[in-house]
Amino acid sequence: MGIVEEDLKNKKFHQLYLLYGEEGYLRNGYAHALAKALIPDGNSMNFNHYVGENMDEREVISQADTMPFFAERRVILIEDTGIFTRAANDLADYVTHLPEYLVMIFSEEKINATYRLTKAVKKNGCVEEYKKRTEEQLSAQILTRLKKEGRKIRRQTMDQLLQMVGTDMTNVHNEMDKLMSYVMSPDRPTAGKDPDEITEEDLNTILAPEPEDRIFQMIDEISFRHQKK
Repeated sequence: MGIVEEDLKNKKFHQLYLLYGEEGYLRNGYAHALAKALIPDGNSMNFNHYVGENMDEREVISQADTMPFFAERRVILIEDTGIFTRAANDLADYVTHLPEYLVMIFSEEKINATYRLTKAVKKNGCVEEYKKRTEEQLSAQILTRLKKEGRKIRRQTMDQLLQMVGTDMTNVHNEMDKLMSYVMSPDRPTAGKDPDEITEEDLNTILAPEPEDRIFQMIDEISFRHQKK
């Protein structure tokens, strides 16, 4: 269990978080889960959310210095801004002495360990990396979900599933939602088959192949002179 997951479970929180890494689905998911846990009633007056490279440091600091309105905390979520890959000295100074009421959450794909902000957050806060999941890890997660749904899948079919959806967890999540909706549909053909089993036919019917797979299919059709396809 990671630090953030443990904080969410125990409801004991740090004042400063940096979640970083290539696995954006998990990283941003945990960042938003922290924000929701810290402001459970969704009080937007005490929550500020900044997304993208146009974030203004001084504006963030100004909001951070604003006392919460009839609440215990003010929460600021800063997401995918690239702030840890450039000089951000004002924020670097600020995070070393946060007001007691403030929680700041950073969620960024990349960080540069040489910048002052990165060093300051590492020294004063909670830092957790979210790496791309391996096929084995994704397989385990998919199997867990299928088990909860009362479904099963063969190893060969699982291999095809991962080949089709790739290893990006956002895409895996979205495609699994589509697949589960399809297999629960009364229009799904099940004659002569175990209705609880996910089959290759199901995958080919409902899932969209990754762009790389489509490129290879196009090259094959060109080589066979199948102009319409």
